[in-house]
Amino acid sequence: MITDGFLPSAGAPADSPAGSWVRLFRKIGARYLPGMPLSPAVIDGMASAYEMAAALFRAGVNLTRPGLVAALRSLPAGPAGVPLAYSAADHGGPKGAYIGVIRGGVLVPSTGQLVTTAARMGPVTPFAGRWPPAPPAGLPTR
Repeated sequence: MITDGFLPSAGAPADSPAGSWVRLFRKIGARYLPGMPLSPAVIDGMASAYEMAAALFRAGVNLTRPGLVAALRSLPAGPAGVPLAYSAADHGGPKGAYIGVIRGGVLVPSTGQLVTTAARMGPVTPFAGRWPPAPPAGLPTR
């Protein structure tokens, strides 16, 4: 099956930025979820937790809703490889995806190219940024 994905997949090449996120999530899983397979649902949960932690760090100690929305809107690319489409009016999530093939129950990226669109029905174009590798300590920058 050919499909798209926006999160790192267990099928990502180990030496790729997405592979660095998979390694981080496996390390976290081994410590805090022993015996739990690294499923797409677990990857989704860990990516969501990372993005929320990054937003909370950016929002600062005096948390307000406007401050959190502003922090979410300004987050750099993280586990999803692309920035989030997030504002007071748009909770769209990641602004891009990659094409892959499901093999053995795992999404294997067919290219390293992320694509994005500026509008809901706009043209699809290559993403100009790069998928950032996981931070060495596993924590978002503050």
